[in-house]
Amino acid sequence: MSIKYRIDNEIEQTIAMKINEELAFPDQISIVRAELYTFNKKPRAKVWKDGTGKVSREWSFPAWMRIYDKDGYYGEGTASPEVWKIFLPMMLKDNTPRTNLEWRRLFYWKERAAVGTFRAMSQIEMMMFDLLARKKEIPLHRMLGAKRDYCDVYKGGGSVLRSDEELAEELLAIKEEGFKGTKFKISICEPERDIRRMEKVRRALGPDFKIAVDSNQAWDAQTCMEFIRGAYEYGIEWYEEPVQAYEMEEIAKLASMMKEEGLEVPIAMGESAKYYDTFCSYVRSGVKVLQPTPFIYTIAEALRVADYGRKHGCRITSGQGYMPGVLMGTLLEEGELIEFHKPNQDYVEDYYCVRSELRDGKMYLPDIPGIPVRVDFEKLKADGCIAGIQYFEQ
Repeated sequence: MSIKYRIDNEIEQTIAMKINEELAFPDQISIVRAELYTFNKKPRAKVWKDGTGKVSREWSFPAWMRIYDKDGYYGEGTASPEVWKIFLPMMLKDNTPRTNLEWRRLFYWKERAAVGTFRAMSQIEMMMFDLLARKKEIPLHRMLGAKRDYCDVYKGGGSVLRSDEELAEELLAIKEEGFKGTKFKISICEPERDIRRMEKVRRALGPDFKIAVDSNQAWDAQTCMEFIRGAYEYGIEWYEEPVQAYEMEEIAKLASMMKEEGLEVPIAMGESAKYYDTFCSYVRSGVKVLQPTPFIYTIAEALRVADYGRKHGCRITSGQGYMPGVLMGTLLEEGELIEFHKPNQDYVEDYYCVRSELRDGKMYLPDIPGIPVRVDFEKLKADGCIAGIQYFEQ
C-alpha cells in the first residue's frame, strides 16, 4: 500500500466515523429521474403571527418530490429548494449505485456548510427510505425499527394576533379534538398581556390540560422572568425558545434565575439547532426539554439527540406533523410528543387522501408501504393549488 493510499484510506475511515451510521440499509440506490410538484399560495382564513413578528397571510402545500430508480420504484416526500438544486443533480449525474449511508456521507461532506442544506439532506434521504420501504412492501416506520404504529401528539396554535377570547376559544377547540395538551405564542408585547392570557386559557381549559408557551426567541432572560413570575401559578408545561437559540449564556442565566427564585419552568430548545453538539450545550446550560426535529441531516441524528437527552434527564418532544413528524414519533418512547402546528396542519391535512388517525391524543399510522401519507393531487389540482410540475432526468 502506498503512503498516499494509506493516508486517503485513513481520512475516509475518519470521515465515516464522524457521521451517524444508524438507520443504514444494504440496498443500493441509483436515481434516474424525478418529478417536482410546486403549489400556489392561498389566503389564510385568519392572519397568523408569532413572537418573531413575522406575519403570515398565506399558506401553501409544501413542495413535493418523487424520485425514481431504474426499476420504476419511487419514493416521495416534502422538498425544500436545496433538494432539487443541490442533491438531486448529484444523484442524477452520478450513476454509481450507493446505499443510503453512502449517499448520506457524500451529501454531508460536500454540502454541510451551506445554508439550508441540513433539512434538504434529511428530505432526500427520507425519499430514499420511502423507496426502499415500498420495494419491501412494509410501512416505513416499521422498516426503521418502530415497535408501535402510533405516536403521542399535541396540537399547538395561538397566534399573538388573537384576542384573549379568540385564543381561549381556539385552544378549547384543540382540547375538544382529543388532544391532551397545547401550546400558544407569547412575547409580542409586554409580559403583562401574556400573563393575563395564560390565566384566561387556564380557566378555559381546566387544571389538568397541559399548556406550554413559545416565545420564538423574542425576549431576554430578565423579561422572561417577568412572565414566569406572573404566570407560574397557572402551570406552564414548558417554555419554548424563551431567548435566542444560540445564546447559551442567556439560557443559563434564565435557568439560574428560575432556580434562585424557586420558579423552575422547563426550558425547551432545539427547533433551530442543526448540530448534535448544540443540544449538548443546551443541556449544560440548563435546558430540560430537547426538541430535535427530523431535519437534522438525517433522522438517525435526531434519534441520537433524543437518546442523549434521556440519559441526562431531559424530556423529548419534536414536530413536523403528518410528515415526517408522526414517522419519527413512532421511533420515540411512549409519552414523547410530536407537535401538530394548527395554523399549518389545518390547511394541508385536507389534501392527504391517506393520513394518520387521531384517537385519544395519539396518531395511528396507516398500514401502507412507505411513508404514512398519500397526497391527493386531484384535489390539489381541482382547488387550483398546483403551480407547476418539473421533470428531471439523467
